[in-house]
Amino acid sequence: MTKDLLIFVLPIVFSGYFLIKNKFIGCLFIVLGCFMGISDYTCHKLLGSNIDLFTLLRIDGDMIAMSPYVLKKLFFRILLLTLITILIILIKLDLVSLENVMRYFKLVYSSLKKFYSNVYDFVKKIEQINYKVKTIAVIPILIVVFNFTPTGNAWCKIIRDGAEYIKYSAMSADELFQNLGTENKYVYDEKIEAKPGKNIVIIYCESLENGYFDSKLFSGVTPLMNKLIENGELFSYKNYENCVGSGWTIGALYSTQTSLPCFFGTDGNAIFNRVKDCKLVSYAKVLKSAGYNNLFLSSAKLDFAGTGNMMNMLGYDIKDFKQFNVPFSKTGWGVHDKDLFEQAKIEYDKLMKQQKPFNLTLLTVDTHFTKGVPDERLTNIVSKQFSMDKIEYSVNSLDYLINDFYQYIKKQPNFENTEIIILGDHPLMGNEDNTPAIKQLKKSKRNITLLSSKKSQIYEVNDKLRYYDIPNFVLDVAEVSNNAVFSKELFKNMSPKKVKNEGSLFTHLNLKLTN
Repeated sequence: MTKDLLIFVLPIVFSGYFLIKNKFIGCLFIVLGCFMGISDYTCHKLLGSNIDLFTLLRIDGDMIAMSPYVLKKLFFRILLLTLITILIILIKLDLVSLENVMRYFKLVYSSLKKFYSNVYDFVKKIEQINYKVKTIAVIPILIVVFNFTPTGNAWCKIIRDGAEYIKYSAMSADELFQNLGTENKYVYDEKIEAKPGKNIVIIYCESLENGYFDSKLFSGVTPLMNKLIENGELFSYKNYENCVGSGWTIGALYSTQTSLPCFFGTDGNAIFNRVKDCKLVSYAKVLKSAGYNNLFLSSAKLDFAGTGNMMNMLGYDIKDFKQFNVPFSKTGWGVHDKDLFEQAKIEYDKLMKQQKPFNLTLLTVDTHFTKGVPDERLTNIVSKQFSMDKIEYSVNSLDYLINDFYQYIKKQPNFENTEIIILGDHPLMGNEDNTPAIKQLKKSKRNITLLSSKKSQIYEVNDKLRYYDIPNFVLDVAEVSNNAVFSKELFKNMSPKKVKNEGSLFTHLNLKLTN
């Protein structure tokens, strides 16, 4: 990836410095090229793919706030390239002389005098070439850079997607559905009809992947959940895949609730801080139509990226950790998962006493990259083989807490009328440099955890599932009959290619349904 970065950036820097006569335009060219290169490089390192329009538009204050957790080892490389860029610009603007820079390098690196002398001579020869010849040379360089490099191709696609993004902005929701090839009409939330079934407990687990359940990759990390699977108390859907437009916590919550990719253009996650209501159908709204109480608890801060407001918009009552009835231990992300599950027991009892069907949904946080958020209070419970500086400690903690909560529910009256679904929110983020567990996780297919206390009637355990299938999955497991229409019925397919290619349509559909 570093090689791709240099192949893209160096020709642009060369053109900006040598071939563009106007100093300020040349400097702007250099800055733009370095920004494009660094953006793609960082995106590839963090997400494993080249940058696209929807990743670019999603960069906001919340993402920048997260960057120190991710960019520790990338920081030096990015800083070095930035400093070199600044130096080149200073030389271009005659604020620093090339002679002085070369003299400095000759003093510092005396053994490389000949190399730097050759570089200096090369620069002088380039400067003597006829301006018209140099100007004409810019065009083929740019054609090569933007047609034959991964970074160049990514930015060309961003431009094409941007043009589509503007084109679709004038369409109505119905027109957007038609352009997406809907086969059934969308049933808006006010027209939802549903009949209650069982109570449902849903646990969204931060970065929980199937790889942790593989004893060959992670011995002894999830023994208690593995035992529940082996005993037939939980069924594992091993082909549950991450999908486009959902690979972060807010995106996963949104997509698994609504069956749509979480594309919101320039609004990004920020839209959830201000939208109070929407026409979107979520499985929580379907449950609400059937008379369910929906309650959302999280050990992460609910104001981060508008999480709490979004879940409220989608049909939940929410409770911030500041409202918990148990003593809690604060972390950088909120509170520890132990406090979440202790509060969940209290809320479960309250909901059970109300004599109404309910949906209790939890969101954990302690297994967050890079190395988890270890809870010192669990040192006597976590296996001694896992040190607190590794994410395995926090995964083993979560295994204990989920099993403890499961056993608590199992002992309550009317347990047979409650179903439990456990699912990861997205793959573990980061890369091998800053998140060591990824090296092991990459040894198998990186599917997301999906466990259920009851087999689905519409999906087999070996079926390929994506986030967009979860609304149907939840309502089926809860045995709630309804007339809601989600992506499975709406679109011919929701393949990653379709979602990515039609990202502009999905973006404006989301905006129309939420504004």
